[in-house]
Amino acid sequence: MVSLAWFAFWALHLLIMVQLYLANKVVLLGTVALVLGKPALVVTVAVTWLWVRPPRTAAPLYVTDGSGNTRHVTR
Repeated sequence: MVSLAWFAFWALHLLIMVQLYLANKVVLLGTVALVLGKPALVVTVAVTWLWVRPPRTAAPLYVTDGSGNTRHVTR
């Protein structure tokens, strides 16, 4: 799924950039690469990190009674 998302990002990027390259719009090509390319890459990396990071698990719960004995409690 992550690879598919990165492929879609690459294909969209390529679709836009190739059209500008073929039209010989060098200044516009550079501007689009700077304004759209870099921020989109940062967003895609951030979304990928949120997507693939391990889920947070709750810390184990320990209870201490009045005598100082500690035991693990399941939730």
